[in-house]
Amino acid sequence: MLDSEDNDNLNLKIQEIMEELKKANAKLYEIETKQKLIEQKINVIQQSVSGIENDIYEDSFDFDIVCPYCNTNFVSDVTSKSSIKCPECNNIIELDWNDDSNYNGCSGSCSSCQNNCGESWFQEIEEYDDNDENC
Repeated sequence: MLDSEDNDNLNLKIQEIMEELKKANAKLYEIETKQKLIEQKINVIQQSVSGIENDIYEDSFDFDIVCPYCNTNFVSDVTSKSSIKCPECNNIIELDWNDDSNYNGCSGSCSSCQNNCGESWFQEIEEYDDNDENC
């Protein structure tokens, strides 16, 4: 049987172990919180990379076209075409591929040009960084 002094020492050791478990649990919670923030950042980057892949590997060039004769809106793949036929009025629409001096080459959806259209994902990452400076 334990005497009073042994019992007090045992209780003290149990309290020390409980304190260490509380510290470990708090640290684990902190790590889980930071991991969630990192996962959110990774998701933002993955979405951007997916957009870049679509920009690079997309084989078709579907365009929304408005027929100048009947004002019908339709979508057509205009790859290597100089003209297309309106599905409504059957008129031939000539496609003008001349370089327009006011056109800067950016449709606003690419991720790899110099026109800042791909910077939105950098801003989203910075917003996450602003929310947690330690992560």
